[in-house]
Amino acid sequence: MEEERARIAKEREIRKLAEAKKREEEERKKAEELKKQAQVPTPVSPIAEEVHDSLEDDDDSADDDESNLPIILDGSGEMKNLIDEIVAQNRKRALEAQEESLSLLPKLPSEEVLELNKKELARLRGDGSNEIFHSNEEWTQLARDVTGPADALYTSPDENPLFAFNEATFDERKDRITTVVRGKKKLLQKRWEDLGYQYAAQMEVYNSSNSKAESSSNKSSSSSPSSSSSQAKKQSSYINPYRRPRRANGMGGLPTGDVVRSEYEQEQIIAELAAKEEMERRIKNGLCDVPRQICQKERELFVSFVDTQNHRYIANPMQEELDRKNVNPWSDV
Repeated sequence: MEEERARIAKEREIRKLAEAKKREEEERKKAEELKKQAQVPTPVSPIAEEVHDSLEDDDDSADDDESNLPIILDGSGEMKNLIDEIVAQNRKRALEAQEESLSLLPKLPSEEVLELNKKELARLRGDGSNEIFHSNEEWTQLARDVTGPADALYTSPDENPLFAFNEATFDERKDRITTVVRGKKKLLQKRWEDLGYQYAAQMEVYNSSNSKAESSSNKSSSSSPSSSSSQAKKQSSYINPYRRPRRANGMGGLPTGDVVRSEYEQEQIIAELAAKEEMERRIKNGLCDVPRQICQKERELFVSFVDTQNHRYIANPMQEELDRKNVNPWSDV
């Protein structure tokens, strides 16, 4: 019985070792396939070549360090296989990212288009002009070699190969665009006129109702004898907000005028003038101009621009940009 148990345990151990060896062989084959995929030559830019070289240097340094490090997983070399697999995956992802970035660039045109471009370039270059003309193929190659502002394709908008085409297209559509914009402005003007007529009619109704209310109140006040005394009280209750109470002359407690009779009254008058100037300054600098009203029709017809940084509406973006260029950000201008 004990011999049978020992035989079964030995068979299980042999089976486990065989399975572990099989898994190790599969992982090694997978790592070799990843290495082969990572070593496929693809067109890369100078930046990608630098990244690839740095990865190779890191791989070499990692291999040198691996020889000095002890195997911590087991004695079958699983640590080295794991490192090789990670490096291969990193290389594969770097190449995939490079291919994805290159796929965003324009593809090379067909042979027929290239031939037409060459003939057109030959004709343009034979005119004796000093302008630089490039075919689609040349523009594509130049775009793939760009690494930053130092080797940009062009520095002026008119150097763009599509600038002349866009300008010609705009000249063709200028009349239609002008007609559409003029029609929108006429609709908006008609809407403002309708609102003006409505406002005038409502104002007339309000004035008539207000005049009737005033006439009825005057009739009721003329019938009561206490109306004159109430009006006198209202007039006497008015107090200058900038005027401070000063010492009376002893005749009924009322001052005779603005005659200064002491230094105390002089200080009070100066304080009144200072308070008035301060209030006028606060009113002048604290208030703002009411912006132009925007009706719903204008919102439907025209595009609105809002400065999200300063939370304000921009009526003329081009004029706003010109004003912004003339402002020094390091001053209070």
